[in-house]
Amino acid sequence: MYKPNCEANYDLTIFTAGKPTGKKGDKPSSFTYKWTSQTASTVHQSCFIRTVLPHKYSGGLVVTHTADADTNVAIQVRSGILNRYFNMLTLKSNSLGKSGKIGLLNVERVDIFMAQADKFVTATDATNSFKVTFTRATYIDIGLLTV
Repeated sequence: MYKPNCEANYDLTIFTAGKPTGKKGDKPSSFTYKWTSQTASTVHQSCFIRTVLPHKYSGGLVVTHTADADTNVAIQVRSGILNRYFNMLTLKSNSLGKSGKIGLLNVERVDIFMAQADKFVTATDATNSFKVTFTRATYIDIGLLTV
């Protein structure tokens, strides 16, 4: 039986219940994409995950990521406003200031394709650092990223 070497911890119930309030101490829900194993024996493995979000939820998402030299990634974020596309370079260049965060509005779907590089630089399961996290945010939270 084939078992993918990647994981996403998206859960509709948790996502729906984790609505951000914008108040101090708020813990909005988030979901993360990452490898389950990243070693020399998993070279060239790839993974595609599609996450469809609830049709109507208020606010948006804030994207943060931890890059490593051993993972190539392509992300498409579909939204009612415009589609956004990211790779390892644009995840960094599109983040606002030194925050490392990217604000997204009206997200309908997230598609992510990850591939492990053919020459490993840093990755072992102990140093497996690659991950992309999407956290629910209010419109005000996203607006504050631009200030």
